[in-house]
Amino acid sequence: MGKKLRYKKSEQALEVLGMSLSYVERKPHQHSTSALSDTPKEHRAIEFTQQTCDLFTQWDGENSNLILQKLYEIAPFSYHRQNNSPENGIQYIAMQWAIALEIITEKSGKDLILNQLPKLIKLLNQEYENFHQPRYIITFLLNFGKIIRVIMEPHLFDEVKALIPKEMVSVFLKKLITYMNNNEQSNNPESRLDQDIAQAFLGLGYMAKRGIPLIVESEHIYVLLSELAKRIQKTNKKAAQHISNALFGLGNIAQAGISFSIDPKDVHTLLMDLNAVLGMVDKPTQDISNSLLGLGCMAQSKILLQIDPADIQVLFMQLVDRLDTSDKPTQNIGNTLLGLGYIAQAGMHFTIDSKNIHKLLTQLIHRLEKGYRFAEDISHSFVGLGYMAQAGIRFTIDSTDICQLLRLLVDCLENGERPTQNIANTFLGLGYLAQAGIRFEINLETIIDTLLTCLIRCLNTQVRPTQAIANSLLGLGRVAQAGICFTIDSKNTHELLAQLIHYIDCSDKPAQDISNSFLGLGYMAQANIPFAIDSTLIHALLIQLIASLKTSDGPAQDITNSLLGLGYMAHAKIRFEIDSTIIFQLLNALTENFHQGNRSAQGIANTFLGLGYMLQAQIKFEFNTESVFPLLLRVLIQYLEKSSRPTQDIANSVLGLGHMAQAGIQFTIRSEDVHTLLKYFAEQLATGDKITQEIANTFLGLGRMARAGIRFNIDSKDIQALLTPLARLLKTSDRPTQVIAHTFLGLGRMARAGVPLTVASADMSTLLTHLVNNVKKSVRPIEDIVHSLLGLGYLVQAGIPCEVNAASACTLLMYFITKIKKSNKPTRDIGNALYAYCCLLDFSLSADEFHCFTDLQNIFLQNINNASLTAITQMAQALCTVGQSLPEAIIHALEPGKPTPNGIQENIIKAFENHSGIQRITAEERIGAWFVDLYLELSGKKIIIEIDGLHHYDNGNHGKVLKLRDTKRDTWLQSQGYVVRRFDCDAAIEDKVQAYIDEQLRLLSLPQAALLIPPPKEEGVWRRSRSSKSKHNSAPSALETQKRVINPIINAGIKRLAQSYYRCGRPVRIENRKQLAEMLVAQGLQKIQTLDLDDLAIFIQQSARSNGCSRMTNLFASKAVYDIDLAALCRLIDVHFSRSGLKNVLLR
Repeated sequence: MGKKLRYKKSEQALEVLGMSLSYVERKPHQHSTSALSDTPKEHRAIEFTQQTCDLFTQWDGENSNLILQKLYEIAPFSYHRQNNSPENGIQYIAMQWAIALEIITEKSGKDLILNQLPKLIKLLNQEYENFHQPRYIITFLLNFGKIIRVIMEPHLFDEVKALIPKEMVSVFLKKLITYMNNNEQSNNPESRLDQDIAQAFLGLGYMAKRGIPLIVESEHIYVLLSELAKRIQKTNKKAAQHISNALFGLGNIAQAGISFSIDPKDVHTLLMDLNAVLGMVDKPTQDISNSLLGLGCMAQSKILLQIDPADIQVLFMQLVDRLDTSDKPTQNIGNTLLGLGYIAQAGMHFTIDSKNIHKLLTQLIHRLEKGYRFAEDISHSFVGLGYMAQAGIRFTIDSTDICQLLRLLVDCLENGERPTQNIANTFLGLGYLAQAGIRFEINLETIIDTLLTCLIRCLNTQVRPTQAIANSLLGLGRVAQAGICFTIDSKNTHELLAQLIHYIDCSDKPAQDISNSFLGLGYMAQANIPFAIDSTLIHALLIQLIASLKTSDGPAQDITNSLLGLGYMAHAKIRFEIDSTIIFQLLNALTENFHQGNRSAQGIANTFLGLGYMLQAQIKFEFNTESVFPLLLRVLIQYLEKSSRPTQDIANSVLGLGHMAQAGIQFTIRSEDVHTLLKYFAEQLATGDKITQEIANTFLGLGRMARAGIRFNIDSKDIQALLTPLARLLKTSDRPTQVIAHTFLGLGRMARAGVPLTVASADMSTLLTHLVNNVKKSVRPIEDIVHSLLGLGYLVQAGIPCEVNAASACTLLMYFITKIKKSNKPTRDIGNALYAYCCLLDFSLSADEFHCFTDLQNIFLQNINNASLTAITQMAQALCTVGQSLPEAIIHALEPGKPTPNGIQENIIKAFENHSGIQRITAEERIGAWFVDLYLELSGKKIIIEIDGLHHYDNGNHGKVLKLRDTKRDTWLQSQGYVVRRFDCDAAIEDKVQAYIDEQLRLLSLPQAALLIPPPKEEGVWRRSRSSKSKHNSAPSALETQKRVINPIINAGIKRLAQSYYRCGRPVRIENRKQLAEMLVAQGLQKIQTLDLDDLAIFIQQSARSNGCSRMTNLFASKAVYDIDLAALCRLIDVHFSRSGLKNVLLR
């Protein structure tokens, strides 16, 4: 159309249009060609019709009066019919559209012309099938599309839209192709058919973009574009405009959801021609930006294209170099970046120079400051850059440019259209940039809240308010997730959710809008962006989510994103409540829809993680895990092969299940499923983005499940297949200390819960060394040190050998002291750290360690009023273990934790409380840091009786772990002069305990010398007596009592002492017979069933004799056991039998 027309007499032109319409309505058939030919005025009307159309195509803003005069002359006579071929009349109608388009831009004429549109459309509806000449068709399509594009009044647009026949476009295109194929003139280079095709695509694009219902045959698009590619003349200056119009129009058609196919080679040809003719164009930037945007829209709609990255780069460089020639520079920049973003998002890779990005943004800022205030251009630029970054196009961006554009966006919003969409797209683009790792800072403190306030204020004027809210929150969430700091007012988050509820009925994708809003808020909460939220809003949105799932394109993803977002908020201590019924409905809907798409594994992982975070945060709800979890786990394993990030999905699933187990949710998990997940994880290590964190989270989740009593077995090979790569890849981690801490803690909790596993000492040593070297760089050093010490302590406590360097452990403890004053819960951290340290190191304190313990004890006592009972107990146990006395404050603080005696304890006390041989018998007596089940004093002997549940004697690994923990506690009690006897709790427990006490009283009544008589030599010192009782049930002799009771006790005791020697690296010194007897009695009562010490003694004797070790032979054959020099025994075993397998037997 040339330059924009400036009508000085637009009212006159409108009057002409009205005259024409009135005439058509009154006398549609009264004029014929013959009638017109009789009058010169009629001849002039027909002649001027084409001239007027030509004038409008070349309008330069002058000669307004001439144009209007001609309109007056031809208006009454322009519509006529002859043999059903009203070409001149229809031509005039098409021209009227051109006039209307220009007048509609004038405020003075807008309302008048819009009121005439329905009449004109009714007329066209009657006549569209009679269009034959291609120029009329093209003029109609182009100008009709342009007018439709600018109708903003909803009622008028709906009226116009309803009057347009759907098949109209298909009829037009078919006639155009027929003309092109059958008319010889169409092959004439001067026929301008290339321009006609391009304008047809452009007009159709405008109509499609506004939602006009069209039926477009894919074949028609294919044929016309191929014809255009053949007809482009590289010598024609307007060739660039034709190409850009065609691509731009096709992009709008595709983006409207109208499906078609094209030959990718034709697109390639057009791009090559475009690059070839751009040099002849004075202002090529419009053609470049429209072409790229059109290609982008087609690519986004999955239209198959063939684009050479070199063509993209040439076009982009042309735009950068010639931007100063543009009349619309900001629009060109915005459309170019948006188009490139769409192209990249469709998987077509190209490179782009960061310097050129900076040049474009600098030009954008400069032109915006000069008065080109278009907010849409800013938002298009951001979202286009975001799409490119998301697709892996690498570049950098200046924080200053971003801040200036955000500031200018605020200024542009006042005069711009669609402010909410522009704000939302800006936030969404920034989110994609941040998510792709492109770093920038937002240095304007209130800019986010300013934009959100504007967004909220303008929601009632927009078409898709819920989408604007959702995209804004999601984009900001991604910015926060990338560690880019900003603040947000809780009033704005509250109002956004309230408005989301208010407008949700207007949304075409309500489930997606709700889920994206939750996910964005969750990302912000995860990044510690503070805000508050109302439970009633969450409840209302979840109800709406459930109601809208049936109409959702991706219900499973909407559910999983919502649960994950809510989980992140709960994890960040944002309080809200959620109804169990809602969770039940969401999980049921998920199981019905999880098969949709190829993101099922990720969705299930997000579900587990979100539910886990909510339960961990004490947000209470209930659901039937047995009906849901097995199914979800099977689907997770089934879909892992289709996952783009299988290691992340496994890690998040296991971590989420761990959180749920820790919160008390009971479920079962099969050991074979654990094996499958870990094995596949190890096979897919190369696919992980944050593989070290994912390995650590997997271990941590397994540890939490094991700690909560979820039983499973695990293959040590699976553990090692992850642990060794972790040690190797630590240098790639951005949080290595947290990774190490979670790994140690997860492995330690599994070991403590009895999950059988082994770890390579070399890998554990590597991890510990890396922790020591990097702990000062840790974001959370206290947490990392405590978790690491706890995990290592649990491993050692469970009897799993992992060489822990004492100096490294001490270094961690010393650094821990420097940071503990910054802890929010110092008593908890100190209790955990010292308890773990004492589990870890089984020897007396060095000078440095002693000072550490003293300093930490003082800090603990200063904060003891805020300490939990668990922390106090841990502190007490740590002090007892290293031989330090308990302060009065700790002793006093332990008393509230004293258990209430049960019925068994009370019955036993009642049976013996008046016995003359018992000086004292009590239940739950505190001794050191522990409360013992029963405490007795018999003639000066202090006896502790523990009544253990059957799990203490489980033959599995869990039972072994408990035995080791019991032994360590018992060892300390024995070192304080107590005799410890353990009984398994069964139906006869009271009888057993009473029989034991009776036996002790009988033993104490025997002559002391009888206990010291060694057994006959032929019986063997280590052989248990197998003689049965006398037929007359006579009382046993002193010698029989010794053989029956003391010898097995001594046998077990020696085994324990030998084990202690090999584990600690030093013998246990026994100073006198009494101490030896008490220790051996206590050790022997542990019901050790893994080895018969009688057989061990015979083995030692035979081996010693065969090797000529007379000292060893004599030691076992002739001496009483309580005279054995235990240190000498251990040394002899070490020297003479290290190769015989004895050491392995002892340590089994």
